[in-house]
Amino acid sequence: AVSDFMKQHEELHVELDLNDRVIDVVDEGFDLVVRITKMPDSSLIARKIAPLRVVICASPEYWKKHGKPRHPSDLSNHDCLLYTYLISGNEWSFNGPDGVTTVKVSGKFKANNGDALRSAARNGLGVLVTPTFITHDDLKTGLLEPVLVDYHDTMSGIYLVYPHNRHLSAKVRLFVDYLVERFSPNPPWDEL
Repeated sequence: AVSDFMKQHEELHVELDLNDRVIDVVDEGFDLVVRITKMPDSSLIARKIAPLRVVICASPEYWKKHGKPRHPSDLSNHDCLLYTYLISGNEWSFNGPDGVTTVKVSGKFKANNGDALRSAARNGLGVLVTPTFITHDDLKTGLLEPVLVDYHDTMSGIYLVYPHNRHLSAKVRLFVDYLVERFSPNPPWDEL
């Protein structure tokens, strides 16, 4: 999306910082950050650019060896791949037909990067709960197989966040509008 935007606006200069940690937008001087979260009350302005769909998945090899869970509570008996920046730690929560279910999970592999976790899942190391924008291609090709499709993570969306006390420049506002138009309401990674 950034490359496409820059092709349309060749006069712009962009510095892109890819990092999974939570950025302090004000103190670190960022014009704009992307956050995947339920937006808490804050002094920041947030604009939702896309819904967040999360999938529970593993490789066919893993499911064959360990069996597929029938309910989220069964995940406590599986090797789960853990995202180290997850605020809830080793507790995964899902909305489903029976309401909200929270499960304490554990596993042998943790990482602070979704692509590293996806690679571990593809290699049969465990169960992954991750946004579909990370696993879209693997789900389409069958390298990863989803389970418990009636259960969804309790996160709510992908947001652009910026300080309320900082006036958005015309170029940043143009970029915000571009991302909203490109990804909302149905992002391409949810087309399975």
